Amino acid sequence: MTVEIDGVLKEWGDRLFYTPIRPRGAKRTITRTTVAVSALPKPRTPTGVRRQLTETIRKAPEVMVKISGGGKGMRQIGAHLDYISRNGKVTLENDAGECH
Repeated sequence: MTVEIDGVLKEWGDRLFYTPIRPRGAKRTITRTTVAVSALPKPRTPTGVRRQLTETIRKAPEVMVKISGGGKGMRQIGAHLDYISRNGKVTLENDAGECH
């Protein structure tokens, strides 16, 4: 029964949270034409799908912030990160999943 449920969860997760990656348009250069394709996402596990569904149901906020044109020194970058984290009230997570 559990194996069957895991299979259903994996199938639902693929349908709900996986969008196929489309290659960007060809980039014309003098010598050749190249097409950039992003890396394929990792296959989802039933546990990962359960976690994603739980977070979606709880309406957990998920935001990605891109820091563009950052400060010249560590003081400005630190002030910017303090602003984003609301002076430490919100945890920040990097792309490796480490919380700060």
